[in-house]
Amino acid sequence: MCAALFELVVRLRVLLRQRSQAARVLILMLTFAGSASWGKTRRLKEPSARNEGLRAVAY
Repeated sequence: MCAALFELVVRLRVLLRQRSQAARVLILMLTFAGSASWGKTRRLKEPSARNEGLRAVAY
């Protein structure tokens, strides 16, 4: 799961930089078989489009 999460962070960083944007909040939503779901929200201390900041909050 950690490798998949890291890949999502890298893809998010690329999209943010392409759009000249930064993230202030990360929301992780998981949907399981049987349609049960789980979500978690984390705020960044300051807006960021950097791998280190996004990865730290994601993990």
